[in-house]
Amino acid sequence: MSKVVFYPFPRLQSVNWSELTATVEGAAYTFDQLPDLWDSNSEATFRVSAAIDRAVFEVVEADLASTRLVIEVTSRDTAYSSVKEASFVYKADSLEATVEIDVTGSSVSESLEISTSIIAPVDEIRWLRRRVISTGPGVRVPLNSDMVGFPTSAFSFNEEQLPAAPWRLVMSAEDLEAPFAHSVRLELNEDFQVVREFIEGKANPSVRAELVSTIARVLIGTIAGIKLTSNDSRSAEEIAEEAPDSITAAASRASAQYLGSSLDAAIGLYIRQPELFDYRLKSGSDLFRIK
Repeated sequence: MSKVVFYPFPRLQSVNWSELTATVEGAAYTFDQLPDLWDSNSEATFRVSAAIDRAVFEVVEADLASTRLVIEVTSRDTAYSSVKEASFVYKADSLEATVEIDVTGSSVSESLEISTSIIAPVDEIRWLRRRVISTGPGVRVPLNSDMVGFPTSAFSFNEEQLPAAPWRLVMSAEDLEAPFAHSVRLELNEDFQVVREFIEGKANPSVRAELVSTIARVLIGTIAGIKLTSNDSRSAEEIAEEAPDSITAAASRASAQYLGSSLDAAIGLYIRQPELFDYRLKSGSDLFRIK
């Protein structure tokens, strides 16, 4: 039996919601792109619109003057919360409103929770002054894709007598369906100033781009190595589809995003033409052009 929710007060039966959109420094981006360009100096604007048929609105017996379209942004890691509201206006036979909210990189960290709603207060009842009559689109946005989904540690490589690289990716996967979160560990070298800035969310785009390239390269290279010694007859893409939380699925996503190809094609390029693989990886990410 499907779940049925009952509300003590009428709610809107239908609302035309727009997509929740994001712009950074005036340019439009998808939510999947935000982690690759976000830092402490970023400023993003999130926007949503809603339209309600006049006849639908009249059913809830709400006061148009106090009805609001609301967007809220929260970040648990910094205890940040901000809310913006907009009034509805009549346009032909519908009520329409658009609301947007600005968020600065210095205010939030790791991830954002964005929610939208329409409220219609009931003035004579205090606890219903923010009565929700419709819930709109919402999204959780990771802001640090390089360190989401697997363990990350930061320490001095010099003190541990490790080679002086800015970072290293440690892989422990032995089979193609190994869980991504348990197979990868990112170690950051605090001996480098650029790495310390990255940890603080202040890295310049080229540092972030190089780290993203490293992660993608190691993921795809690891799958290539395991595949060569595996007796599994399935293609890499078939494994990725059947095991969506696996290291193979993560490599497949990296192939699609940064190389614009299937994982099987990326593996072939990695083995036969590593110089072309690296060229396409860096040009495909396009991260160095972010200002």
